[in-house]
Amino acid sequence: MVGFKVTQKMNPEKVLRAKARAQRQVLYQQGGYVRAVARRSIKFRADLDAKSPPGSPPYTHREHTLRNAIMFAVERVSAVVGGTRSRIGRIAHTHEFGGVEPATRKKPRRRYPPRPIMGPALIKSQPRLNEFWRNAIKA
Repeated sequence: MVGFKVTQKMNPEKVLRAKARAQRQVLYQQGGYVRAVARRSIKFRADLDAKSPPGSPPYTHREHTLRNAIMFAVERVSAVVGGTRSRIGRIAHTHEFGGVEPATRKKPRRRYPPRPIMGPALIKSQPRLNEFWRNAIKA
């Protein structure tokens, strides 16, 4: 009869480092994917008076300003995707939920119906988000 003994050592610090590295990488992939889906949903219209139907994503005009303003950032345990206020002001928020955009020197006060961008983009990309975790943690 032959006998043998197996011992296995686990290094929890190494496992936690690998998990943190994979988590950051996956969050970048997920944030970038949701951003791409949101940007593709915004169509370009040269006519400045063209308005998308309420309930569908808004159109972008001129230099694709609204489309290019959608950015993402990764924090410790989350990715944030949305329109940046520094590029387009509050209009992304106003389009997403509807509401009133205050008057400026160039434009009068305007009421906008909801034309969501980020909510539908997240719903559309939801089935694919978990796939980014497949084989993410490597020894």
